[in-house]
Amino acid sequence: MKGGTPLTVNRLESTLPAGSTAAEVGTLDRGLERAARSDGGLTFIDAQLAESFFSYADMLDRAERTAAALRERECEPGDRVCLLGSTTPDLLATLFASWRAGLVPTIAPLPRGSDLGPWFDALRERMHASGSRLLLAPEAFEHALRDKLPSAPIVAFEQLQSAARLDEPLPASPADTAYLQFTSGSTGRSRAVALGHAQILWNVFGAVTDCLELTPEDVRVTWLPLYHDFGLVMLLSAVFTAAPLIVAPPEEFLRRPGLWMDACSRYRAAVTGGPNSAFALATRDLELNPRELDLSSLRIVLNGSEPIDAATMRGFERAASRHGLPENATCPSYGMAEATLAVTAVRPDQPVRVFAVDSAELTDRRRARLVDGDAGDARQLVGCGTPDPASEVRILDDGGDELPPWQVGEIVVRGPSVMVGYDGDDEATAGVLRDGWLHTGDLGFVTDDGELVPCGRIKDMVIVGGRNLYPEEFELLSERVEGVRRGNTIAFSLPDTERMVLVAETKVDADAAAELAARVLRTLRGQLDSAPMDVVVVPAGTLPKTSSGKRQRAACRELFLADDLPALARASA
Repeated sequence: MKGGTPLTVNRLESTLPAGSTAAEVGTLDRGLERAARSDGGLTFIDAQLAESFFSYADMLDRAERTAAALRERECEPGDRVCLLGSTTPDLLATLFASWRAGLVPTIAPLPRGSDLGPWFDALRERMHASGSRLLLAPEAFEHALRDKLPSAPIVAFEQLQSAARLDEPLPASPADTAYLQFTSGSTGRSRAVALGHAQILWNVFGAVTDCLELTPEDVRVTWLPLYHDFGLVMLLSAVFTAAPLIVAPPEEFLRRPGLWMDACSRYRAAVTGGPNSAFALATRDLELNPRELDLSSLRIVLNGSEPIDAATMRGFERAASRHGLPENATCPSYGMAEATLAVTAVRPDQPVRVFAVDSAELTDRRRARLVDGDAGDARQLVGCGTPDPASEVRILDDGGDELPPWQVGEIVVRGPSVMVGYDGDDEATAGVLRDGWLHTGDLGFVTDDGELVPCGRIKDMVIVGGRNLYPEEFELLSERVEGVRRGNTIAFSLPDTERMVLVAETKVDADAAAELAARVLRTLRGQLDSAPMDVVVVPAGTLPKTSSGKRQRAACRELFLADDLPALARASA
C-alpha cells in the first residue's frame, strides 16, 4: 500500500439524488457558506460550562483566512493534510479551510494515556498512510511533535491566519475525495476510508437530518471527538443546517461526565448523542451526583458507534427520566466509517424495541427466536431502526444468498453514503465492496417490518467446542458483577485450542482481585452454557482499546499469549 495512491475501484461519478438538499449544497465548502448567512453559531464550553461563542459568519471568515494561508504554503487542490488537536475554534477553522482550499483533511486522535511512544508511532503511520503533506496542530504541541517527528512538516494553527482571504473556494465536484476517515482498528489495522463530498453530504442530510426530522431550531450538544465519524457528522449536521451547536472537547467530558447532561439542561438541547459506554458514565453521574436538571427539551438522543447494551440504555432512560427526559427520546442507531456514519436509526418518537432471543438458537442455528425476556437463556438485543429511503440493508448467508427475516447473517449495505473505498488499497476495497454492496463484517438480522438488529462481529466470534459464541454476551454479563468496570472486559478464544478467556478491568486492590475473578467465573458458568476456562482480572486502564474506546479483542489475545497482561488475579475452571 502506498499512501495517497488514487483509487481505481468503485470510483464514483456522483451519488447525490437529484433534488435533494445534499445535491443543492454540492460540496462541503459550500455548507459553511450556507450557515454563514444565518445568525447561528457554535458555543464552545469547558467542564464548568464557561463559554465562548463564534457565529458561523465568524467561522467562515477564519476559514477563508486560513485557506489563504494554506495556499501561501503552496498547498494544491487534492493535497492531503493531517489535523491534530482538541475541539477548538482553531481546529474547526482549519478543517473548513482545508475544504475551501480544495485539500483532503484527516483528523488524528490525541493520546489516551501517559505512554506516548505507541501514539507517536500511530501518528507517524497515519501521516504516511494518508500521504499528508502537512501536520497542522496547536503551537503548544509543536516542540514535542518536532522532537518525536523530526521529518514531519509541522505548521501551527496560529501561523495560519493570512491577512488575505480565500473568499471563493477552489472548484470541487461531489465525486471528489473530501476526507479520509480512519477506521477504529477494533478487529485489525486501521484503514483510511476515502469519502467524497457526495457521501458525506448525503449522510448529513439524507441519512441524519431528514430521517431524524432535524430542524435549524434544534439546539445540538456534542462532546464527541472529531477524529471519529460520529463526532464529525454531529458537527456537520449542525453547521450545514445552521443550527445552534454547543461543543465541548472530549477530554472535558472524560474529566467530568456530568458536563454532558448539564449542558443539555442549560442550553435546552433537542439533539445529542454518544456511544453505549458514554451512557453508562452519564447514568453513573446522574445517580451519584443528584442535582436539578431539566432534560425535557431532548427529543433525539442518539446511541451508536459501538454495540448497544439494552441494560445500559434502559438504565440511562430511567435515570434521565427523573429529570424530564421524554419517553421515546432514545434513538439507537447502526453505522460505520465505511458508510460515512449512519446506516440505520430509530426514528424520533418511535419506541425502542428490545428483542429477547434464545441464546442457544442464536449461536447454534443462527436464528433469532423470541422468548420471554426473563428467561435465563434470553439474550437482549436492541433494534436499530431502518435505513434512509435511498439506502438498502440486506442479510446474507455464508454463500452470499439473502436470508429471510429473523435469520442471522452478514449485514451488507448499499446507498449514497457508502465510501469510495480504502484510500490507496484497491485489494482491501474489492474485499468489502462487491457489486455495489458494502460487506460490513457485522452479524445481524432483520425483523418482519425491516428493522435491523445487529448482534456481533464475524471476526470477534469465539469458537469453543465447535460452536461460534458471541463475546458480547460474556462481556456484558461479567460487567454486571460488582467490582468489574462497565465497558472494560474482553472475551476471546485461543488459537488451536478449545480454551476461552475473559479479561476484566477493576479498581479493587490485589487482595480483593482473586475473589472478584472467582465471582466472575462462577457467574458466567452459572448463567451460560459455555463459560471461559480462565478469567483474568487486570488494573483499570490496561485493556487495549482503539482511539475511540472500542475493545481490541485480537490485541488482548496477543497480550495474553505473550504473558504481557498485568494480571492482578486469575481464576481457572
